[in-house]
Amino acid sequence: MEKRQSEWAKSIPLKEQTVIIKRLLHYAKPFKQTFMAAIVFAFLLSIVNILLPRVLQSLIDHYLMPQTATTQIILYFALLYLLGTVLKAVIWFCQWFLYSMASLKTYQYIRVKLFEKLHTLGMRYFDQTPAGSIVSRVTNDTETLFEFWYVFLSVLTGIFAVLSSFTAMFQINAKIALLNLLFL
Repeated sequence: MEKRQSEWAKSIPLKEQTVIIKRLLHYAKPFKQTFMAAIVFAFLLSIVNILLPRVLQSLIDHYLMPQTATTQIILYFALLYLLGTVLKAVIWFCQWFLYSMASLKTYQYIRVKLFEKLHTLGMRYFDQTPAGSIVSRVTNDTETLFEFWYVFLSVLTGIFAVLSSFTAMFQINAKIALLNLLFL
């Protein structure tokens, strides 16, 4: 006896997933510049994240270890680290703001197109399809697409963070970086 599986429970083949992603990117195309600006800010954030520990490393290696640090030098590095932290916060805010704005505009654009499509369907479609199903598709499915963009940004930011971290590790000590890369 064959078990019937719900359409929602079936896995989607990779080829079909690629087609779906391309369709989603088509809807995001009008907001490409905003998405690209957010991605640039994500890249800048990864750079600032590796520069802040370098500031501390410089203080420790050049002034604290040889015990030549003066109050003026310590305050200089503290100010430099504070400015770096403020810059990191500003970049992070700009990244999330731009990405949220682009995601929301894409989400709204998809909903408008969806409602335009619903208005072109004949009465027969509405007679044969339960109203709850239509409303669910319009609201829940588009909300899921909205969340997709946030997951996409999180993954992209994570990739930038890992790549920039390994770049920094290779600059400091290639042997230890390779050992860490084995675990990744």
